[in-house]
Amino acid sequence: HAWITYPDGRDPRELNGNTRLNQRRAPHMVQSIRAIPGSRRYVAVSCGHHTPDRGSLVLLDPSVPDDGEMGQVKRLTPEVLLPEAEKLISWPIRPSGCYGAPWPLSEKYYLCTYDGDGNGQYSRLLDYQRRKYCLTLLDAFGNKIRIFEHPTISCSEPIPLRARKMPPVIPHRTLFGRPADPDGNRPEAIPESQLPQTAAYGLVNVYNSRYPFPEGVKITALRVWQVFPKTEPMDGHPRLGVIDQMGGRQCLGTVPVEADGSAHFSVPVKTPVYFQALDENGCAVQSMRTVAYAQAGERLTCNGCHESRHGRVRRRAAGFPASAVGADAGAGRLEAVQLSASRAGRPGREVRVLPRREAQSRQDARSSRG
Repeated sequence: HAWITYPDGRDPRELNGNTRLNQRRAPHMVQSIRAIPGSRRYVAVSCGHHTPDRGSLVLLDPSVPDDGEMGQVKRLTPEVLLPEAEKLISWPIRPSGCYGAPWPLSEKYYLCTYDGDGNGQYSRLLDYQRRKYCLTLLDAFGNKIRIFEHPTISCSEPIPLRARKMPPVIPHRTLFGRPADPDGNRPEAIPESQLPQTAAYGLVNVYNSRYPFPEGVKITALRVWQVFPKTEPMDGHPRLGVIDQMGGRQCLGTVPVEADGSAHFSVPVKTPVYFQALDENGCAVQSMRTVAYAQAGERLTCNGCHESRHGRVRRRAAGFPASAVGADAGAGRLEAVQLSASRAGRPGREVRVLPRREAQSRQDARSSRG
């Protein structure tokens, strides 16, 4: 699904489709995403998880609340199936791979590639030698004008050659990869050893949630998990744990959630992490479905835990210093976890997960030693 980020790599966030209530009623994947001039919408190709970037054209509107299905999605070419999602109604009854590479001219007109017989499903029906995509002008009402067709090969990626207004300059907010100033002078790079090793994360109110917490549940901490990069090309190899196709991860510890639902803490930079909301017994009530990642000099803030991006934010006061990641608050029964995956030739790292009382006593001992 679509993600957005600042030019300097800050604050990557999903645009649409992070959680689907039913995989048969919404796109499995969107590609070739482009912003529509003068609009808040985006145009994209709805394709399959295992298919080429050909399918049905859709519009994404992030200004509409996400209902987990098609609330933010409008079908621009409804006569074409959503590959894989609607595969039960498959070619040759209705094609599913007719369109590709949309380039929006406005909310009404689009350049794209088109082959009326194109099939987007993965099967023996994918005969690429027979495909002949042509450059096409499409309007929002389903009308098409064929602009150019090559006699032997398909066309791809139509890009109009025209002058465009220069986009606004967005300030660079991290300490890494700083660009040149308007005079062309590039600032001296800050040595890696002098860059901050942690970044501040802020949570306004954990109870700001799209999915309500169980009645009476009190969130007291966030568990912080680090996600390791995959080093092998094949999925499920090596297999880590019971579930297949999952990456290695380790628990960095927990941070407290204040009585008003807010939290403020520091996490290592350049480290993909996700969070779990813990109750008073250290049990996970809800887990983050993506990851957060911060560069040196960056600050990240969330309004809540899978909160809606629309409507009023229930903001509460949070004027306290950043908390350090401490021992896991829910590790009352575990003694140790061995990470079986090694990376870049390094041996597997043992992560000690201590019972809460023992962890607190060790923390107190370290504090007394100064």
